[in-house]
Amino acid sequence: ESLAALDMKKYEEIRSQVVNEDWSKQIAEGATIIDLDEDAIKKAREGYKEHYPKQKKEVDGWSDAVFLDKAKITLNGKITNTAILLLGKPESLHYINHIGEIVWRLAGKDSVGQVFTIPFLLTTTEVMQKIRNYPFKLFPRNSFLPGEGMKYDSEVILEALHNCIAHQQYQQNRRIVVIEREDELEFRNCGGFYEGTYEDYITGECTPTRYRNQFLAQAMANIKMIDTEGFGIHKMFMSQKERWLPMPDYD
Repeated sequence: ESLAALDMKKYEEIRSQVVNEDWSKQIAEGATIIDLDEDAIKKAREGYKEHYPKQKKEVDGWSDAVFLDKAKITLNGKITNTAILLLGKPESLHYINHIGEIVWRLAGKDSVGQVFTIPFLLTTTEVMQKIRNYPFKLFPRNSFLPGEGMKYDSEVILEALHNCIAHQQYQQNRRIVVIEREDELEFRNCGGFYEGTYEDYITGECTPTRYRNQFLAQAMANIKMIDTEGFGIHKMFMSQKERWLPMPDYD
């Protein structure tokens, strides 16, 4: 750097060498299981049993503390940043160094918005319910008969939201933002693709070998918020394709 300024690619390379600790795995000092939302824990159990159906009966016999460790949300009984983000009561946010918010905004002349906070396992559904979704007629090519469908696929909305949570660069301490316009939804989070580009995942044949927030991603997979096989983007493209709608775009 004494000869010339470093370019951004070099800066990112240096930063990635320094910041390689998994923020989501860190212990939220001072937090206990009392700081977690009971409804969120119950919902997490349901997701876990769906993901691991053979363990249904066994899961019902576990205490909350045992379940949270088994689901890899807590670590040896200690509350992690992941546990606070996914299951924490809103007042427990001070335990982690992050704003912990999702902002929904309706753009246009009637511009309105709302801020949602933790537990993200529950509030992502609340965000989805704010989005105006309604049935409409589709006129596919080479067909005289219209089809009917919903403007948005609810599963795709949650897929996008949960991906924003799983892949966020939490050290930047920034919000997730959902902007609803007349003809599109935009999801913003902090941090680019951690491995490869979105084109690599369109066909569903690419499987990521690492995650920015490995502990968080595994916990979310265990309670059925995301998959970790790289199918999420593929599912979004297929959902749009099957309904004759425009493909998703990533920046």
